[in-house]
Order: sequence, then structure tokens, then C-alpha cells
Amino acid sequence: MRRRIHTIRNASSGPRDAASPGLRVLLLWISIVALFFVFGCAAQAQSSGAQSANSGTHSASAKAAALARTRAANNFARVPLSFEENRGQTDAQVKFLSRGPGYTLFLTGQEAVFAFPSQPGRNGKTNATAALRLRFENASPRAEIAGRDVQPGTTNYFPSGDRRTWHTGIPSYSAVIYRNVYPGVNAVFHGNPQRLEFDLDMGPGADPSKIALDFAGGRVLRLDDNGDIKIGVGRSGRDGVITLGKPAVFQEIAGVRHAIPGKFVLRGRHRLGFRLGDYDRAQPLVIDPTLSYSTYLGGNSSSDSQNGIAIAVDSSGDAYVTGGATATDFPTPGGGTGGSGAPQAFVAKFGADGTLLYTSFLQEYFTVWGIAVDSNGSAYVGGAADFGVDVTPGAYLGPTGGYTGSILGVIKLSPDGSTLAYAAEIGSAYPSNENLGGMGIAVDSSGSAYVAASTNLISFPTTTGGYQSSCWSTGCTTEATVTKLSPDGSSLVYSTLLGGHGGDYGTGIAVDASGDAFVTGATGSTDFP
Repeated sequence: MRRRIHTIRNASSGPRDAASPGLRVLLLWISIVALFFVFGCAAQAQSSGAQSANSGTHSASAKAAALARTRAANNFARVPLSFEENRGQTDAQVKFLSRGPGYTLFLTGQEAVFAFPSQPGRNGKTNATAALRLRFENASPRAEIAGRDVQPGTTNYFPSGDRRTWHTGIPSYSAVIYRNVYPGVNAVFHGNPQRLEFDLDMGPGADPSKIALDFAGGRVLRLDDNGDIKIGVGRSGRDGVITLGKPAVFQEIAGVRHAIPGKFVLRGRHRLGFRLGDYDRAQPLVIDPTLSYSTYLGGNSSSDSQNGIAIAVDSSGDAYVTGGATATDFPTPGGGTGGSGAPQAFVAKFGADGTLLYTSFLQEYFTVWGIAVDSNGSAYVGGAADFGVDVTPGAYLGPTGGYTGSILGVIKLSPDGSTLAYAAEIGSAYPSNENLGGMGIAVDSSGSAYVAASTNLISFPTTTGGYQSSCWSTGCTTEATVTKLSPDGSSLVYSTLLGGHGGDYGTGIAVDASGDAFVTGATGSTDFP
């Protein structure tokens, strides 16, 4: 690969000379990456918008944008644990669901079900998704379940381009309460991004000896020297380990918290209860265990839950984070395993004050490579989908020549994240392009999305009058691509290849106020234009 700077201006004719209207391409061998460690994964900063002519103004605005992206990364890392109400996005048995680091929690009317993404085994094969079920033994079948303390923002699901599959405007709560699981005892699930807690709130006179927790789907419970309970996850117990921290037990009397001695007691291979010291039985009491999950592959498994990949910031200071999550389905009862474990893209929008405004989940197997935002607050996500993009009606659907691998696509969300404005499929993407920084996406003042990427297939769509309409060699060595979509995503304004006889890659793009596009990437061609 070599450093190369080249400008293509509107001029003459022929594949090498003609430029599509308004397209000026500048190819640079540059890698400017801002790393934001979010759940242990770097977030690549993406810029969208016009370039400033004044270097001082540009420097100040760049610093402001960098600070905004840093704040967004920190806000993303501090998103509190929330519990979505089930409005059709998962199995009907589920009342609420929550995503923790490395697991998804499903709360039904009778049990709490933890589903863990599949882990590769020692033989290299991937095991089925593991599940662990927590049931309050001999609990009242009439216990009521409800959300508590609604959170700002909503959650949306767009599993396909078909509106009938969408679930939008879903509220989330900071806690879920099971009322009267035992006489005078409420169970409350709550927590933060790193830790789940479930309080057992006991009213005056409630009997703690009635409480029994049964764990199905795990290995034999083990009580360690610290008073913590360890539970192996998976059929072999080697997918990971659940740790129930020694419970904090306390009473608050006249505004003063009093610690009460308390510990777990094993009551069988999969059952446990609590043993408490002396306390005032005429006053309420709280038993507060904590839960954490880790894998045997090293530390916390947040990389399997939600990872921020790219960040864009609008003129109001609102930040948009996109990345990948793990789509985990509700495990089938009795089987102990289940869930797709498929990668799933998401977009999260934060207000300038750090408030989470929405989270929208996109189709499975869509790998996000970049994000841009327009002046109206609509987010544009660029990436590649295994097996193709599930396009919305009327959106562009490019030729793939029968190719079923990584397909380049753009998805646009409405400003409030509640609607897919469009999901368009452009054409085949070079799979290894991700190793060079992925692709770039930008948007102009009219709402047209610009995409820089790479392809190694002759079926990639190009438009008449474009700079380079076909590959330079039989079989098509990797060529950079530059594509502009219409504002409604229904057609290509222009699309061109860019390269020589070697390997060429488009990894980033920006657009100025005139609509000229500037592309950054890498070239291995000695005859690059």
C-alpha cells in the first residue's frame, strides 16, 4: 500500500477522464481514528458535514466535535440498566426484558430467565446459547409484575423492511417489581450497566425462611469462602459463571440504616435460601444480593452484548452511537438452551445533557461500519449485511449477480428513531474491507447519503457518466467504490469504481457545502489515477 493524493475534477471524456456531476474525489492514505473504549471496545469517530474554509474555525469545531463524541462514549458506557416492556418484540410469556453485559434477562410472570450468547468450545465448535432460570420456589401464583420508574427515551425494533414486523415506542423502566411473591415479600429487579441486583423487600412480620431460590439450567451451586454463590452456565458448566454476591441485609429505621448479619444457605443442588441474624421483625427489611456474569474466555463478556463502533454529533450537540448487539431470543422452556445469538445493529441517540433519547435495533447480520446525521436529526447507518439487506418498499435494490456474501447497505432512521425512512441495498462489499477501517458514510444538506467502500465483484452497480464504470482486470481485483443515493433512498444519483490494477479501498468520506465528495482510503495500484 502507498500514500497517494489525487484530485478528480469535472473534465473531458472516457472512463478515466469523465467525472459525474458534482463529484470530486480526493484519495488519501490516512488513518485518523479516535478511540473511545466503550464496554472494552473502541468506538471510531465519524464526522459528517461540510468542511470549514477557515483553519482556525475548523480546528475549534473539530475540538468541539471530539469533546462531544467523548461525552457520547462516556454516556454510552454509563447507560443504566433498563427493563423494556414486552410489546411483541419477544415471546408472549415475557413481561419485561433487559440487556446486561454478556446476557439478556427475560422476566416472565413466574421466573427470571438469563440467556447467554453462545461461546466457542475447546473443539472450536460453537455451543448452543445457554439459559439459566431463577424461580421463587413455592411463590404465590398470583404475584403481580409491573415496571417502576419509567425512563426517558424509547426502544424500537426493525427486524426487516416490512412495517408489520416493527415494534416501536416501547417504554423502559429502571426497575421491575414482583408484588407479594411470598406473603409480605416483594422482589425488585434493578441495577446499573455492570451489575444486576434483585432486592427482596420484606414487610413487617414477613418470614424470611419462606424464601427459596431455585436455579434450573445451571450446574450445582457452590458456596465459596467469601459467602458468594457460583453457578456454572451451559451444559458443561464451561460457558461462563454466574456469581451471586453475598447479600447485603439491612433495615432503615428513623432514617438510619442498620446492617443485619446475613448469608446464603444451600438447600440442595440447585436451591438456596437465606440465614439472617437478629433484627427488628416489626420493621421492614431488605435482602440485596448482586449478580455478575463472566466467561472463561477472559473477564466480563460485554463484547457479546452491546459495543459502540461509531459516533456522530449533530449541530445541537446530540450524539448518535451505532454498533453491534447480540440478538438473543427467549429460550424455550424445558430445553435449557435457545436464542439466535446473531449479531444485530443498533443506533442510540443521546441528548446534549446525556439523556438517552432512543435506542433502535436493526436487522440481524447487519455489520455497522459508520454513521452520519443530517440537519434534521435523521441518522444514516452504513454497513454490510450477510445474505443481503432487507430493503423497505421503494428503496434502491442493487444487482448482486447472485452473490450472497457481504452486501453493502444504508439505513436511514427518522429523527425520533421510530421509523425506518428507508433501508437500501447497494451492492457487493469486499469482506476484508473491515480490516482497513470498514467504509465511510456522509450526508449532504439535501439528505443524500454518500458511501465510500470497496468491492471485488463485477456486479457492483455503476451509473452512466461515472468516473470508472468497470473493473480494470478480469475477475475484478478489489476496487474502491463511491456512491451517492437520492434523498429518499430510491435511486443512485451516481455510483463509480475508483482504482487501478492493484487493490484499492475506500474507507472514509466527507462532503462539502457544494456537494463535492472527498474520499480517504488505501491503494496498492501502481497505476492509480
